[in-house]
Amino acid sequence: MRFKLVFVSVLALAACSKPTQTDPNKSEENKVVEVPQNVQTALQRNTCLACHKTDRKLVGPSYIDIANKINSTDEIISLIRQPEPAHWPEYPKMIGISINDADGKVIGDWIMGLKTNKP
Repeated sequence: MRFKLVFVSVLALAACSKPTQTDPNKSEENKVVEVPQNVQTALQRNTCLACHKTDRKLVGPSYIDIANKINSTDEIISLIRQPEPAHWPEYPKMIGISINDADGKVIGDWIMGLKTNKP
């Protein structure tokens, strides 16, 4: 029961978090990555913010780290639905989320736009 209370508290805090994150590619410390409202809504609806942040590790890898390791929106959607722990052995195993196609595309396209190691 205590675990459930802590988990729900973490989810609540994540849902209330400000939809901006520090951008490590900006030379100035105060620059932020804007999270568009439609992306923020999709992230909240699918509980992504409980474990992920844009620019830093939380329970799972940052969205920027994901963007730099994954090759497409379709791959992101597939990994949300059916995670492969071998991709991120240094993190706890993610449970699959039955994300709908529309939310998956919104989130996946936004994450892919964060890629810093572009060819």
